[in-house]
Amino acid sequence: MRQRATSQQCSHSECGFTHEDNRDGDEFVCQKCGKELHSDYNAARNIAARYLRNRRKSGSGGATNHLALKSGTVNGSGGFTPTVSRG
Repeated sequence: MRQRATSQQCSHSECGFTHEDNRDGDEFVCQKCGKELHSDYNAARNIAARYLRNRRKSGSGGATNHLALKSGTVNGSGGFTPTVSRG
């Protein structure tokens, strides 16, 4: 199943604004809240949040509450917690 407009929708959990002007090539800048991300990373956050919401609704049991991305964790509400870098 193809996800629609995932790189044009703001992945910031309090926003979610979708507009074609949010994406310009590899850059994502939300026209509503100003969130800036790489457009593919923004899309990955949206896909992860949708996946978790759909799993929760499906009644498939044992659905995870979080999905780890390389730079953080997305929860079923679309909230994102960045990974703390240790150096």
